[in-house]
Amino acid sequence: MKLQMIYIRNIVADVVEFSPMYVHHLGMAIRDFGDQCKNKELPLGRHPEDYELFHHGEWDDITAEYTPLERPKQIAVGSNYKA
Repeated sequence: MKLQMIYIRNIVADVVEFSPMYVHHLGMAIRDFGDQCKNKELPLGRHPEDYELFHHGEWDDITAEYTPLERPKQIAVGSNYKA
C-alpha cells in the first residue's frame, strides 16, 4: 500500500515541529490537522497560525520505496482553522 508522508512545520521557529507521519489519504491528514488546530488543549490549538502542513512524498510499504515530491507541497495552514 502506498502511504503519504506528511509533516508539520512551525513557521515562527522555522523548524519541522514533529516527526514525519504517514497517512493513507491526504484528506485524512488535513482533517486531523484542522481538528488539532481547533483544540486549545493541544500544542497546535494554542497557536494555530504558527503551523502549516506539508506533503513530502509517498512510501510504498510493499517495496519499501520512497518517492519524494519534487518539492514539498503545503496542503494546509493552521490559521485557516482558528476557532
